Amino acid sequence: GGTTWTNISAGLPNLPTNCIQYVPGSTTNEIYVGCDVGVYYKNSTINTWMPYFDGLAYAPVSDIEIYSSGKEIRVSTFGRGIWKSPLYVPSVTSLESEESSINDEASNSDVFKIYPNPVSEIAFVVAPGSISNIKLYNSQGQLLSSPEYDATGLVYLGPMIKGIYSLEITISDGRKWVRKIVKE
Repeated sequence: GGTTWTNISAGLPNLPTNCIQYVPGSTTNEIYVGCDVGVYYKNSTINTWMPYFDGLAYAPVSDIEIYSSGKEIRVSTFGRGIWKSPLYVPSVTSLESEESSINDEASNSDVFKIYPNPVSEIAFVVAPGSISNIKLYNSQGQLLSSPEYDATGLVYLGPMIKGIYSLEITISDGRKWVRKIVKE
């Protein structure tokens, strides 16, 4: 029941959002939301939601609880159990890169991101259009595979050995991005 509302959905995937949790006592209005592909984080210093997969499952999230005394988030998922992780702590580097991403987004809506990086077997791609092709290259530039992906931006990389790789993503209008990813 407010008199005015502001749309803060920029950066959330086009999927169901199942729950939301405000961090009590937060000076920057920290919020976590649980979606069908995991948890997203936002505060009043950034203008877009960020995927938050630090030790959490890539699964539909049914509930979120914040334990301020332990400075951790606990989430329940559909079919993957209950998970916990430390609360998000922005670093100067991530805030600077978010700030430049925010400025880019505001100026031309060409936001392109890969989360998390370092990666495991799954990554999440945010692109300014529908993905039409993805290629995975090793550090010598040799094509390794064309990973499977879905419309939500989830990319299934499969088992990989530790190292540095390049992902080439093409969207439906022909634009391409190449980003380095690290497999730990």
